[in-house]
Amino acid sequence: MEPKMLLHTFVAFSLLFGTVNAARILALVPTASRSHNIWNSALMLGLAKKGHQITALSPDPAKESNPNLKHIVLEGTYEQIQDTYDIESFVNASAIEMLQAMVEFSSEICKYELSTKGAKDLLQMPPDSFDLIITEVIFGECTFMYIHHFGGGTRIPVVGITAYGIGPWTDRITGSRTLPSTFALPILPYMSNMNFWERFHNSMMTGMYCFSMLYESYPQHQKNAEEAYGKPLPPLVDVYSNISLILVNNHYVINGPQAQLPGVINVGGMQCSPAKPLPQDIKSFLDGAKRGAIFFSLGTNVRSEFLPKEKLEIILDTFRGLGPDIRVLWKFDPEKPLENIPPNVLLKKWLPQEDVLGHPKIIAFASHTGLLSTQEAIYHGKPIIAIPFFADQHTNTRRLVDMKVAEHVVFTQLTKETFTKKIMKVIDDPSYKQRMEKMSQLLRDQPQTPLERAIFWIEFTLRQGKTGRVEALRSAGLGLNWYQYFLLDIFAVIFFSITMIIISAVFGIYVLYKCFRKIVGHKAEKVKPKKKKTK
Repeated sequence: MEPKMLLHTFVAFSLLFGTVNAARILALVPTASRSHNIWNSALMLGLAKKGHQITALSPDPAKESNPNLKHIVLEGTYEQIQDTYDIESFVNASAIEMLQAMVEFSSEICKYELSTKGAKDLLQMPPDSFDLIITEVIFGECTFMYIHHFGGGTRIPVVGITAYGIGPWTDRITGSRTLPSTFALPILPYMSNMNFWERFHNSMMTGMYCFSMLYESYPQHQKNAEEAYGKPLPPLVDVYSNISLILVNNHYVINGPQAQLPGVINVGGMQCSPAKPLPQDIKSFLDGAKRGAIFFSLGTNVRSEFLPKEKLEIILDTFRGLGPDIRVLWKFDPEKPLENIPPNVLLKKWLPQEDVLGHPKIIAFASHTGLLSTQEAIYHGKPIIAIPFFADQHTNTRRLVDMKVAEHVVFTQLTKETFTKKIMKVIDDPSYKQRMEKMSQLLRDQPQTPLERAIFWIEFTLRQGKTGRVEALRSAGLGLNWYQYFLLDIFAVIFFSITMIIISAVFGIYVLYKCFRKIVGHKAEKVKPKKKKTK
């Protein structure tokens, strides 16, 4: 092809698809969860590798260095959580208690984060420092003051992200509504197909969540933000509506099909990637497992070292009883060395979870079934022994059990016998692995990776949101109250009209009846025979 033709082709493609120069992007990712930081970091690193300049406000330092990625650390956040909250106490919490704890946790932690040096340093940057803002949309709403400060939604566009998937917290952004008839609030252990009482309970809890979000959580975040900012801010609900689109950690294979608007982009499993070679000591340990190995990890929020002593003894006895042919790799960092560790068990403070799950000798994953761990287990096709503790872990567990790719272990009722039985059922029955491998195929079978899709939509927002918002993606539902969205005002008018028609009809019939009685009675009086007078 001649140089002139190449030039014409390049210009044509540029005009057709548009181009995005390296952008200055602010990422507000204040959620204090190391697992969620893995999901967020996958996006930040992906954007940095594309040449964008990323400034991330986060309680987590960068895990991988990149000259285009700068972290402003909200120092001391995890220590604050550890000193204030006992995460394991949520195991026996009711749905209402869990809801109240979430509201309190979100407000208090976000308030602390705004008091850190990193949060104050970011406020000192000029308002025109960025070209786009990426923000988490739940558990850090007080950081929305930065959206206002840097002109998000008015001068530059804003993209929302959430590792929690869709829920009522995304409704204020998209203008859609998650229907309680088919969408179970993640703190409840229900599926999409609910019976009457489950739908009733889910509707009540969804209503309570929305009420507490609007009248407890948002006002408290508003107060915390204005105290940190030093002057009044627009209502947070207005800032919410300035978000152009939202990237959600959602995929139908685990979350089920959901009706969504074009501005809701599913990037479930964005953190998932093919396994890389393991460190030699871990690889040698797994390779030596004759029947295979179990990977045991309770995530980053529920840490094994904080489990009750009697539960740790049960877990160790269970693993010892599996015999030498089944090995266990356990993510565990005990403050004091454990005694009598079985020879088939290897403890490690930190493990590259995806690389472990991708090892061919791993035959099962004993997990808390957090959403990210669940997605990674599906991606690598490993069946699960589920030990949920709180929040969406119970929901994920029920879904996995219903799909017959997992067995449920109730932590508060943990015994050696029940734990061993569940482990051996998953290991010995090949159907668990077969079904999980089918789910893995569904999760991987996409025209592009979730990360590629996320980056495309962020660059799309940069191209199309130069006035502050991508108006083409804004739903008319954003301008409707909930009762208008669900047509309750229309139904109320119809009900009132029908009621008035019925009342009028009944009243009319009553009047006609009275008139008829009166006429008939009057005629009867006229024809009434006169009584003869007696002499």
